[in-house]
Amino acid sequence: MGERPFSRCGTLADSRCAGERGGCFQLKASGVIGERKTDIKFTEHEKAIIVRKIQRYFTGELRQEIGRFDAEFLLDFFSREIGSCFYSRGLYDARGRLSSKLDDLAEAICALERPIEFRNDVGAYAM
Repeated sequence: MGERPFSRCGTLADSRCAGERGGCFQLKASGVIGERKTDIKFTEHEKAIIVRKIQRYFTGELRQEIGRFDAEFLLDFFSREIGSCFYSRGLYDARGRLSSKLDDLAEAICALERPIEFRNDVGAYAM
């Protein structure tokens, strides 16, 4: 069974999003979907680290030199154009993990319950 497509709301299609058309590539580049902000902003320090990684990748894997300006431009492009897909996938995965943990917690609470005995009309106790 293949992956479900991204919905317009930015998450993988689920029961709340299945009826919506679109995909992560239709997310608005302006960074606003409804009232939610989707721009991915990095600090200058984070950006410098990522730019160096891009430069190392180009040198090591593609055998091409890429300058700092071009690497920053590429980072900005990927952040703007597909960053929302990664961000939304992270939220989708986090929601799944949280849901699983809440299920575990609910089971643990149920395990703490004590049996309740009710007296029936005949005077005997029933469960």
